[in-house]
Amino acid sequence: MSHVARIAVDVKSLADLEAAAQALGLKLECGVKTYNSYQRGLPCDHKITDPNNPHAYEIGVLARKDGKPGFDLMFDEFAGGQGMVAKIGAGAHRLKQEYSASVATSYYRKRGFRVSRTVKEDGRLVLSASK
Repeated sequence: MSHVARIAVDVKSLADLEAAAQALGLKLECGVKTYNSYQRGLPCDHKITDPNNPHAYEIGVLARKDGKPGFDLMFDEFAGGQGMVAKIGAGAHRLKQEYSASVATSYYRKRGFRVSRTVKEDGRLVLSASK
């Protein structure tokens, strides 16, 4: 059974979300008003797609409904999201990790730090910042 659910991540920066998507081989499409999952034509403000898999479920990016700044991400993991789960990880853990890394990288670079990243064998991402 299909079920669209919120991905538990606090998205405040579309630029950092775009960088996270690109790091996973995905694309943030801004200003697109619908996204597709098991259901078609769900409302959104932006969406994340897999440009190499037209059958993959998309991730809806919606302005928060509580009026606070930022965005909610909506996704359907049914049937592996037709390949999207392989990109973003179960529970979107890879997408959340990449978004967090992008936010941290942006923060430190704005303050004059050089940031390097290392991916551990177990998939963990480690950032190092130095002046």
